[in-house]
Amino acid sequence: MHAPPQLGEPALTPASDETLMALCCAGSERAFAQLVERHSPAVFRYFRVATGEAERAHDLVQETFLRVYAHRERYQSGGRFRRWLFVIAANLARDERRRLQRRPSPPSLGERDLPAETPSPEQAALAAERLERTRAALAGLPPPQRDALRLRLLEGLDFAAIGAALGCPPATARTRVHYGLKALRAKLAGGNP
Repeated sequence: MHAPPQLGEPALTPASDETLMALCCAGSERAFAQLVERHSPAVFRYFRVATGEAERAHDLVQETFLRVYAHRERYQSGGRFRRWLFVIAANLARDERRRLQRRPSPPSLGERDLPAETPSPEQAALAAERLERTRAALAGLPPPQRDALRLRLLEGLDFAAIGAALGCPPATARTRVHYGLKALRAKLAGGNP
């Protein structure tokens, strides 16, 4: 649900991210709110997988958009907003990983790992086991491969956007995804990559 236009501010129709960002830089809070509404679910999914915790993921989504707003003048018009947004998110994920390495958190106790809708306890147990195996396999990958896979598989970013987010050339992003998938498959099959 969109807020009604304020006096002196034109109604916003579905606009491109770049147009909304230009309006945001000009002071439109409504344009910024539309960007948040449009991209929060994807950023949340990224952080949910990165952290394994919904609450922490919500905090990091808020931090991401706070940084977008605080640094909106740094956005280059004509650039791709989604790419810039995920550069910020990837940097926060990297900071979060470093923070956790300094102070590891206790292991999850299960309820958060179960899918929201499960037809039976047996199916829930199998789904939770598969999810835990996949998370463990993903967590066991080197951080560059793990981050590249998250951006490719969860957010559907192309290799140029992944490279921009991770600070590497697109060819390196492609290689990280390729070897990350290969290692993930091997870990899930029970072998050591």
